[in-house]
Amino acid sequence: MPDFAPCYVDSAYQMARADLVYNVANLLLGWLYPRYRRSDMRPPTLIYTPASAWRLYSNRRVKPRTDAFVRELVGSARPFYLFPLQLDFDFQIVAYSRFSSIEEAIDLVVGSFARHAPRDAWLVLKEHPWDPALHDWQRCMRARAEELGVADRVHYLRGGNLDELIRASRGVVTVNSTTGLRAVQLGRALQVLGQAVYDVAGLSHQRGLDTFWTGAQPPDPALAADFLKALAATVQIRGVFFSEPGLGDAVRTAVQRLLVGIVGELSAWPQVTKRRRRSNRSRAG
Repeated sequence: MPDFAPCYVDSAYQMARADLVYNVANLLLGWLYPRYRRSDMRPPTLIYTPASAWRLYSNRRVKPRTDAFVRELVGSARPFYLFPLQLDFDFQIVAYSRFSSIEEAIDLVVGSFARHAPRDAWLVLKEHPWDPALHDWQRCMRARAEELGVADRVHYLRGGNLDELIRASRGVVTVNSTTGLRAVQLGRALQVLGQAVYDVAGLSHQRGLDTFWTGAQPPDPALAADFLKALAATVQIRGVFFSEPGLGDAVRTAVQRLLVGIVGELSAWPQVTKRRRRSNRSRAG
């Protein structure tokens, strides 16, 4: 089994700096590329950048209250389901889900929870850490919950330790976030609403959202272990994007896999060995 312990820590400062430089460059130099279109639906820079900065700042202000709520929730015996939200404009939402907005997903999940979840259970929505809050998802959630009479059982978080919440939850609902993969790693029941590589029988619930609340089972441990091993050996690379040495190590590993042609192949390492042997023989000759 691969070692999944974190090896690198990314830099939030460098990430924010790169995002700012990219967006400002698009704003000032976009006229040079009039036909350029983004792959996602991110709002214009003059709106997105200030909104993101303000949200990050305001999240710091509510952090003590959020952390206190999470500690109380995790330390209690209260059964709850976790629904980590994704960015409304992310390509994985735009291209690989049936939703035109996160609001549609919230309506669906809260509605199903109200009708089919156990009466003593809570639903906890967790805001994406980089959400600029141009849409008030908390208000959308509250309106839907009040309409269905479950406002006291549906809660919204603007932070909190994701692993801690997953471990304490009864199950995780996601459109197609990488949080779903983390739920598989941590052995929690999982419901997928969009297209995701981990949405397969034995890893995620396959009988629909309405039955998830009372009928979901945790991932099959053996299948989960094999699945994670396959991902680690073929399409996943250790590293980070915005700090060293994680970035350099990620680039070197990616280049190595591309050069020997093993991206996405389950028989990766045997092929590496064979190609290296052939390469060594050709050099010797």
